[in-house]
This record gives sequence, C-alpha cells and structure tokens, in this order.
Amino acid sequence: TLADRIALLQAVVDGSSKFFFGSDSAPHPIENKKTNKESGRGDCAAGVFSMGWTTGLVLDALEIGTHHGWITKEQTTREVIEGFLSLYGRDFYRIPTSSSLSVNSESPKIRIRLERQGQTIPRSITSSDGKIEVVPFRRGEKTWSLCWIDC
Repeated sequence: TLADRIALLQAVVDGSSKFFFGSDSAPHPIENKKTNKESGRGDCAAGVFSMGWTTGLVLDALEIGTHHGWITKEQTTREVIEGFLSLYGRDFYRIPTSSSLSVNSESPKIRIRLERQGQTIPRSITSSDGKIEVVPFRRGEKTWSLCWIDC
C-alpha cells in the first residue's frame, strides 16, 4: 500500500542500522510472465528482474518520496544512503568492511558515482544464445547511471 511504501522510505532516512537494503532479483523468462488466457488463471511468475538498476531504483524512490513530501531532502544524506545500501547490512551479517571502503578512512577509496545521464532501463534483455528473454522492472523508464571510481 501507499502507507507501507511511505513507511519504508521513512525507515531508510531514519538512519537506523536495523533497516538495510537487500534485493531478490528474479529474472523469470518472459513466457513465464504471461497469464494463461486459456485457463483464465493469472498463474504467471511474480518475480522481477532489477539487478542492473537496484541502486538507481532506490534513489528514484527517495526522489519520489522527497517530491511528495513524505521525506525531506535534508534527511536524504550521502551517509544515510551509504548506510542503508552498504554498511548496515555488512554490520548485521558481521562482514568486515575493507578500509578502502571506509567513509572516514584516509586511504584510497573505491566508490560508485551516480549521475543522471538519461540511462533508460531496457524493455527486455535476451540471453546471448537468444533462448531466454526477461523483462526488467520499470522497463523503458529512466534511472540513474552508475560507475565505479577510485577516489
């Protein structure tokens, strides 16, 4: 529901390490996504493929939340986003954080850069042998571009 989506956005910007990002990208072939019209049942696979765009999709959701006034721009800091997308999950699962990824470290850092460059999520993706086609979540929509950088 809308109330649930707003509550999730508010949990993200709250900055509590109890809430962190996880994804379950499920690239079901396109033929499994179609309903069975002969039987009248809507027994299609429910998963979505989002793997290449998950970070951008999170930022899109935060932008939408800010636009509607559900969260504020001031709440959506780099530290909050980095905690939610990266650090809190590592802490929860007790995965050591490399010093090269540390926000406050003086050593070189490897980061991602997110920019609005007009990247459009493809309408579908076909395997190299042409046998499997999947439809990404929010196909045809624009989202953030991501690249890795050395700081």
